[in-house]
Amino acid sequence: MQKILLCFVILSVLLSLASYAIAENVRIISESNEYGGQTAEFTYESKDNSLAYDKLVVYFDNKQNIMKGVRYATDKFANENGYSMSVLYFTTGNKKIKEEYTFTTPFADKLGYSRAIMYSNEDDKIIKIERFHTDKMAEATGYYMVVTYMDTNGKRTEEEYVFTDKSASAHGIISSAVYVNGNEKIAKRETNYTNRFGIENGFTKSIEYFGENGKMTKGELFHTQKFLSDKGFDKSIIFFDDNENKAKTELYVTNKLIKTVSGSVRIDSLSLFDQASSPKATKKKKLTKHEKELEILREKVATQEQRKKELEQENQRLLEKERQRELDELRGKVADQEKRTKELEQENQIMAEREKQRMAEQSRQLELIQARQQELERLQAAEESAKNQEQKDAVKMRLLERLFNPHPPAANHHVFFKLLCRI
Repeated sequence: MQKILLCFVILSVLLSLASYAIAENVRIISESNEYGGQTAEFTYESKDNSLAYDKLVVYFDNKQNIMKGVRYATDKFANENGYSMSVLYFTTGNKKIKEEYTFTTPFADKLGYSRAIMYSNEDDKIIKIERFHTDKMAEATGYYMVVTYMDTNGKRTEEEYVFTDKSASAHGIISSAVYVNGNEKIAKRETNYTNRFGIENGFTKSIEYFGENGKMTKGELFHTQKFLSDKGFDKSIIFFDDNENKAKTELYVTNKLIKTVSGSVRIDSLSLFDQASSPKATKKKKLTKHEKELEILREKVATQEQRKKELEQENQRLLEKERQRELDELRGKVADQEKRTKELEQENQIMAEREKQRMAEQSRQLELIQARQQELERLQAAEESAKNQEQKDAVKMRLLERLFNPHPPAANHHVFFKLLCRI
């Protein structure tokens, strides 16, 4: 009963109707959805045309928990509030964890976003917002999505920008994340670069650190495999002074510090190889167009192989997760069956005890009936005996009356004398 009431409360939250609404139609549109339960569709109508939503699609799991609700706004509400559809996601504990909004075209053009997703924690605090740019805004800024992370007090802690393929191809940047401190000033910036950029510049990722005054204090470069082969190090850290001039550079191999160089130097001029014995320490040969294309293809192949490996690992993880889910479901079913079996055994034991009591009661009742029957037969026998005695007494009395009759019939004198003699 409590779960049913809670479902109605969540449905009310999903609807958030401004006025009284009546469910015009309720129908099951799916018996088995992605959550293992039913999917129900509710349609509504309003007496005063002030409904916020006229359709609601609710996804249940196999235990009748509401997992997702899709709200379709009326035209009036959409025009006034800027979004035509919203999707709410819940945990099995009926807590909202995500809200997704699809904006109307006029509102999206004005705002620059066509869609937004808000993520909440267990305390219903928004901790993450994803905003998806319109094509026009993406063309203007170069990135199609902005992800903002916030703490429980609502302060921004990180903002990530994901660039379009066109922008990435032109500028070499795939994504960039900016981290801010408690005063919402930039503290760190991470940038991921394309393979082409990595081939041309020797690194595919960089991290910049900033002080309270906004000036860069340190920079980290993560180099390509080819750069490691040529120069002997796969990571470099550059430290800056207060005027943002290079103070020193540290060179690493698999996160182990190998060499420190003071002053302002170019990274591509540094090498850990012996200058006299290693041809890799010579001046970098300028690649031809054909060689660059070959390098790009090699990097793409390496990236595809890495991606293939990641996909295989992801598939294995999903497979393990699915197996674990099936195992958990089976365990749950076995536990339910064991519980039901125990309940049936208890019910059977109770029924057997009741049957035993009933049989004992029937036996007792039968004994009482038999005793009563015997008593009745005894009484009937006694009554019959008494009746026979009464009849005998009556006959005797009549005989006596006749014997002592002072005027017996004359015809019976001889009988009288016979009886008198017998007596």
